[in-house]
Amino acid sequence: MLKPIEQDAPPRPFVHAIAPYWADADPAGIVYTARFTDYALRAIDAWMIDRIGAGFYVMNTTWGIGTPFVHTECDLRAPARPGENLNISVSVERVGKTSITFAVQGHGAQRGLLHFEGRFICVCVSSLEEDVEVQPIALDARIRSAAEAELRAT
Repeated sequence: MLKPIEQDAPPRPFVHAIAPYWADADPAGIVYTARFTDYALRAIDAWMIDRIGAGFYVMNTTWGIGTPFVHTECDLRAPARPGENLNISVSVERVGKTSITFAVQGHGAQRGLLHFEGRFICVCVSSLEEDVEVQPIALDARIRSAAEAELRAT
């Protein structure tokens, strides 16, 4: 009897929890608009650590590659308040030759309300050192492998 070919288990959906602090709020008592982009980028960094084993800092300082974001967009859907935890989901939308596009959504943990959603694109570059011309390079194989596995699973 033939055994079925074992396949890698599809990656689980990635969700990063963030608890907005009082310092994240504006005078109206709601989370300041610019914080949502920060939350999204922190969630993407957490995705990298979870899926690849290294975040942006390690990629830059140890792997020797830069991963700057070249495009960000964030639509705000509903205000959030400090004390209302956010569950930020990160998924891969596209894998390019030198870039990866992430789709991000931030939902309130208590009520499930969609607070923000956006797209964020980062590019692999040769170096982020001063006095060195930044050039795009092929997407690092470790990043590509994790991103493509995520795409296949969705």
